[in-house]
Amino acid sequence: MRPALLLFLMACGPGTDGDTGNLAPDPAPSETETETTEPPGISLDSDLRVLKNQWGVPSLAAAVVNGTEVLAVGASGKRREGEAGKVTWQDDYHLGSVTKAFTAMLVGRLVDQGSLTWDHALTDTFADADPAWDDVTVEMLLRHEGGTTPSLAETHPTLWASLWADGDADPSATRADFAHQYLAAPPSETPGSPLYSNAGYVLVGAVLEAELGAAWETLLQEEVLDPLDMTGCGFGPPMDPTPDDQPWGHADLGGGSLVPMDPTTPESDNPPALGPAGTLHCPLVEWARFGQAHLNAASGDTAFLSVDTTARLQTYQGTEFTAGMLYTEEQPWADGPALTLTGSNTLWLATIWIAPGIDRAYVTATNVGNSDAFMATNEAVLLGIELDD
Repeated sequence: MRPALLLFLMACGPGTDGDTGNLAPDPAPSETETETTEPPGISLDSDLRVLKNQWGVPSLAAAVVNGTEVLAVGASGKRREGEAGKVTWQDDYHLGSVTKAFTAMLVGRLVDQGSLTWDHALTDTFADADPAWDDVTVEMLLRHEGGTTPSLAETHPTLWASLWADGDADPSATRADFAHQYLAAPPSETPGSPLYSNAGYVLVGAVLEAELGAAWETLLQEEVLDPLDMTGCGFGPPMDPTPDDQPWGHADLGGGSLVPMDPTTPESDNPPALGPAGTLHCPLVEWARFGQAHLNAASGDTAFLSVDTTARLQTYQGTEFTAGMLYTEEQPWADGPALTLTGSNTLWLATIWIAPGIDRAYVTATNVGNSDAFMATNEAVLLGIELDD
């Protein structure tokens, strides 16, 4: 019997805080697109091609790992609709709000080093904040319990517009301005009640930058990406070494029309200031190392994360959120609880599942962010789970 998965779409989309039929078979790769490195583990290419065609997404990629090795990886489809270029297992995919799990891990690393505390209050950093924020801590924000808005575009339209107006200006300076303006008024929601919020993670980024004197992007690179050897990751839409060498996100115009979005344009992603909430991109195998770090920490390995930090990242306190992820109760296929997060900037969609009870992590992504993408990635995770049957 196939396991049932309950996936949660955590969107962090530009301008916003159905089956489209089968696609034609993938074209043969050009000489310059032929992979020079054999993929590790079992190839998932053929199975992913079936799912990609079934759900009408431009491409679909996935990887399965345990704590020490890549068990399977694959990719199928096009980098851009209307063009012949094929994706490879080494291509980058935008992770959207899965970035939040990385921001939470960064905080945990800094706490373990003594540079921050979980109960660090917003007003410890921003003394000019409204007193109603006095009891809101970094950990509350990571657990979506900080009283921050679920939609900046709806509740703070002027502030949301200012993030777009700043564009590629210094993201740290923009986050600092955002924090001062946002915190000048009391919380729009009730602190302590779980309510998914991108704004809370932007505030976490602003706190880290003010307290440590370095950009969130730099801190994440130095404390998480580099130590985990995630060498292919970056911020914003994938463009390395050039935009033509990576998949593009796609806008769904309806009726099966998918339009590739030029990654050099502002419309291809959220404003850079939203980084802590959702602008990371990674190749599949590099991203899977994040899952391996969680698996190893859950097994008692304290080389990267302490026991206390692991508990805060992997367990909940009465709500569905841990610090950074969603906690699902006993999953039969996982031999216990599992952690998950799905992210989309509306042009891409990415999902991770971490199952410590069976020493497995599953990552999957596609370069469109519609409902078909949601179903395609769900099926890709199920495909990975069934490898152990």
